[in-house]
Formats: sequence, C-alpha cells, structure tokens
Amino acid sequence: MNIAVLLRQVPDLVEELELDDSGKDLNRDWLKYKINEFDDHALEEALLLKEEAGANVTALALEGDDVDKLLYTAAAKGADRLVKITGDFPGAVASRVAARAFANVL
Repeated sequence: MNIAVLLRQVPDLVEELELDDSGKDLNRDWLKYKINEFDDHALEEALLLKEEAGANVTALALEGDDVDKLLYTAAAKGADRLVKITGDFPGAVASRVAARAFANVL
C-alpha cells in the first residue's frame, strides 16, 4: 500500500500578523510557517497505517519558505519519501492552484 500525504504550510499565529504596504496581503518578511494542523493529523494517520499494514508513506509539499524544514519534519516522523514540488508558486497559493500541482505529480 502506498499513501501520499499532501502537506501545506500556514503562518504560525504565535507571531503578530501585519499587513503589507498595499493593505491587501500579509507582510511575509518576518512570518514563520508551520505545517497545517489537519495535514499533520493526516501524516500521523498515514504513519499509523504504515505500522499496521506495512505501507509506504510519501509526503508532498509545494516549494516555498521553510518547505525543507516541513519535509524534514515529515521524514523525522517516519515518512519514507519526500517530494518537493517546484514551480512559481506565489506566497499565498490558491487551493485550486495547489490541487492542480499535487494532481500533476500524483
């Protein structure tokens, strides 16, 4: 059994959020990112299935700030393969764009 877990990054809300000069987006200069909580749960469930059924777990993430840290965390938790999807992804990737990128890889 092969399991693919799609990982997205979200701003770490421990820090105070600020708007950029345009007032329409976040100022990303000091923003730190972490794994989306729901994606983290999906990774944990995939790793439980790996233990029970001997599955292979592949973690996929879109290229971006701190994505290597995100994938290394997935590896440390037990993911067998790591895939960084490269491309020209803006800071705030729309779900539709992310879904298309993940679908092309899968």
